[in-house]
Amino acid sequence: HRLIRRQRQMCIRDRAKGDPIRDRYRKIRHFGTQNASPVSAAAGLATLNIVAEGKVIPRVNYLAEKLRKELNEVIAKNGVKSCVYGFSSIFHTLFNHECKKRGECDYVHCNYDYQKIYDRNPILLQRFWNALVNKGVDSMVVHGTVSYAHSEKDIEHTVEAFDYAIKETKALGLLT
Repeated sequence: HRLIRRQRQMCIRDRAKGDPIRDRYRKIRHFGTQNASPVSAAAGLATLNIVAEGKVIPRVNYLAEKLRKELNEVIAKNGVKSCVYGFSSIFHTLFNHECKKRGECDYVHCNYDYQKIYDRNPILLQRFWNALVNKGVDSMVVHGTVSYAHSEKDIEHTVEAFDYAIKETKALGLLT
């Protein structure tokens, strides 16, 4: 029994050395915590099988589009110079900006001055995040994604928390 196991180990080691040409040009070297983990591989395969059914991506995209639309309605209702844009399952939030395309924007691709996009007020972002968390929503504030785990109820809850956060930060004079 030990001899067979030892022979298998030697065979695996010999194959691990491999062909230098193949190893250089066809293998991918990638270090990571979950590499070669059977549990991670099984979870990945299960996820890919679910995605292959074709229901996940349309559902997630629909929820994200709904979220972006409703967050922009909250912004308009509160009269602040901000917007939410994005595509697919992604959303981005711009606060306190003077966009010349307001009302004409497709809210998908932002052509706003990229330097202004990344010029963020850290106090505003912290207070906004605090207000979201106080209402049970933990989001990165500036960017986010919608997943298949989210429901219509989660979207409604996020919109309510966003409305609260807008009002709170506007009252502090951080949003205009």
